[in-house]
Amino acid sequence: MRRITGLVLGFALLAAACSGDSSEPPSVIGFSEEPVVLSVWAWDGVLSPSLVADFERQNPDVRVDIRTSSFDQHHLGLESALDAGGTLPDVVAIERTYLPDFVPSADQFVDLGDFGAGDIADEYLEWRWDEGVDSDGRIIGLPTDVGGLALAYRTDLFAEAGLPSDPEVVAQLVGSWDDLLEVGDAFTEAGTQSRFIDSINSLYFSRLGQETHAYVDDAGQQTLDDGVQQVWDYAVEAIDRDLTTGYAQFSPEWNAGFGDDSFAAIAAPSWMRGYIENIAPETASSWAIVAVPGVDGNWGGSQLSVPATGEYHEQAARFVRFMTSSGTQLELFRESGNFPSIPELYSRPEIVELDDPFFGGQNVGRIYVDSVQDVPSQPKIPGQRDLDRLFSDALSEVELGADADSVWETTRVQALEIIEAGGN
Repeated sequence: MRRITGLVLGFALLAAACSGDSSEPPSVIGFSEEPVVLSVWAWDGVLSPSLVADFERQNPDVRVDIRTSSFDQHHLGLESALDAGGTLPDVVAIERTYLPDFVPSADQFVDLGDFGAGDIADEYLEWRWDEGVDSDGRIIGLPTDVGGLALAYRTDLFAEAGLPSDPEVVAQLVGSWDDLLEVGDAFTEAGTQSRFIDSINSLYFSRLGQETHAYVDDAGQQTLDDGVQQVWDYAVEAIDRDLTTGYAQFSPEWNAGFGDDSFAAIAAPSWMRGYIENIAPETASSWAIVAVPGVDGNWGGSQLSVPATGEYHEQAARFVRFMTSSGTQLELFRESGNFPSIPELYSRPEIVELDDPFFGGQNVGRIYVDSVQDVPSQPKIPGQRDLDRLFSDALSEVELGADADSVWETTRVQALEIIEAGGN
C-alpha cells in the first residue's frame, strides 16, 4: 500500500476535528494540479448529495463520482467483482447484513487503521465499530449510521378501532411482544378495513435483532433451535391471528399501503420516518412513534470501505472519514433520519429535542437514542443476508397458507446448509 506520511497525518487531524461537533472538518489538500476522481458504489439513501458536495468544496483536489444500484444488486455486484478480479470503485458502501460476507476477504480492502482510523474507534458504538473489523484487527470499514428502531402507528386508525392513540398510553400497551399481539387482536376485532401490521418482516426481524444469538453463537455453532425458532413461532402466531397484510416490504402493494390505510403499524427504523413522509405525505400528523417491544432494537446501518485495488487510497480514506464524522452524521440525520452511530451525538439537542412535524410534533429523538444503547452484539457469519431472505420467504409461504411446521423443517435444513457452507 502506498503511504504518504503528511497525508496520513491529515487523516488523523480530520479524526480530531470531527470528534464531537457539527462544524465542518478542515480540508486536507493534496498536491496534484488536477482533481482526482473517486468512484463510489452505493445504494440510495446511504450518501447525501449535499454532503458529498460539501466534501468536494472542502477538498478541491478530489471529485466524487457516485454510482447507485438497488440494494441487493449493489452487494452482489461487489461480490462478483471481488471474486473475478474485476473493476472495483475507490470507495464502497456495505450494509451490515452483507458485511460478514466481506470481512473474511479483508486483505482485498485497505486497512483504514493505516490511515489512523484506530484512533477514533471509541467515538462509535462499540458493537457497530466491531462489525467492520476482522479477527486480526484490520479495519475494513467505518460505520455510517445505525438503524435505531421504534414502532410507528397510525393514530387515526387506532382511534377508529376504539384503541388509545396517545403515545404515552400506547407505549404502555405494547410494552412486551405478547402485549403487541393482544393489541393487534383488539384492533382486528374492531372490524376495521386495515390490517394491524404492515408485514411479517416487521415482527420477525425486530424481535430477532433482540436475541443474544440469531443464527449462530459466539463459536459459530448454529442456534436455530433456540432464539430463531422462538421468533419464528411468534411470527407464525401473528399470521394465525390474521394480523399481517401479506405484503412483501418495499413491494408496490406495500408502498401503496402507507397511503391507502392497508395497515396501522410498522417497525420503523429512524430512516423509515423519511421514507413514510416521502411516499405518503397525505398522512402527515396521522402517525406517532413508541418504543419497540423490548425497547432495544436495530434495523440497518452500513460501513464505508476502500477496496485495495484503487489508486487513491489516501483520498478515499479522507472521504470515508468525512462521511462518517460526527458533523456529517448529524447533518444526515437532519436530512433523512439516518441515525448516527456516534454516541456523543445522542445528547445533542438536534437529536434529543427533535419534534417531528410529520409525526404530529412528537419528540422522536429520545426514543431512538434509547433503542440503540444496549443492542446485543450478535455474532454474524457469511451468508447472513441469505439466511434473512430464506426465513423471510419461508414466512411468506406460511402467510399464503403453507403448513408452518413443514415449512420450518424445510427452511431449517436449508439454513444449516448455508451456515455449514459459510455463505458459499
